[in-house]
Amino acid sequence: MSERVSGLTLIEKLVGLGLIAIGIYILHLTQQAQGLHSVGYTLLTLASLCVTATGLLTILAKPRA
Repeated sequence: MSERVSGLTLIEKLVGLGLIAIGIYILHLTQQAQGLHSVGYTLLTLASLCVTATGLLTILAKPRA
């Protein structure tokens, strides 16, 4: 009863993991940055959250038929 995972689905999952890693890295850069205005911190944090959420949604998406 094991389903075979298509190559495209596997690539989509890997892209999702990559997006999550990029989002975490953006958050890390935000914490390391010095001299940014508070708006800059806010925008970078929001960008990090958006990229990470996109990666998570990509991983959780149901495979195409």
